[in-house]
Amino acid sequence: MPGLVAQCAQHSSSHLVHVGECDSGEIHYSIMNSDRVTHSLMQRISRVLKKVVSDLPRFQTLESEGKKQIDSLVNLLEQRHSVQQVCLDLGTPDFADLQFKLLVKISSEVNSKAVHLKEIILPLKDHHDVLSRERIEILRLLKKHGGDIDPKAMCEGTPLVPPIEVMLLWIDQLEIQLRELYPSVE
Repeated sequence: MPGLVAQCAQHSSSHLVHVGECDSGEIHYSIMNSDRVTHSLMQRISRVLKKVVSDLPRFQTLESEGKKQIDSLVNLLEQRHSVQQVCLDLGTPDFADLQFKLLVKISSEVNSKAVHLKEIILPLKDHHDVLSRERIEILRLLKKHGGDIDPKAMCEGTPLVPPIEVMLLWIDQLEIQLRELYPSVE
């Protein structure tokens, strides 16, 4: 088939594949640059979303434990407030000493609950940091190779894989939610 002009055929996943003939008569196939970029984006996004999904059970456990710690912390703060409001006009120095000891003990418990809550939040913050870095890298790839990406491939998905733009939206929403939840953990 000498002189065969390179053709573009639709691939089953809507990616373009160049089919052509070399001077030696051999048929060759090459994936367009847009396919490599699209595939790279799909892999990166898929990896990020799989990580989120695999971490969900752990995060649900952390959330449940965090709620228990918060409830306990609220109870301790109410106790501390009640002990502070007790009238000291009873005239016994032992009561003032008892009140001080109770306040010290409650404050110690409050501090330990706060430390425990930070320990619960830190893995979530670390996850947010990873997600944020991946999001930045995906946006960098889009900026760098945006002209090479087939817009049709960005908007089309498969029965098992949603379109790239939908997955990017998911990552953006997750990153925003995590940023709102854990902005000040140090």
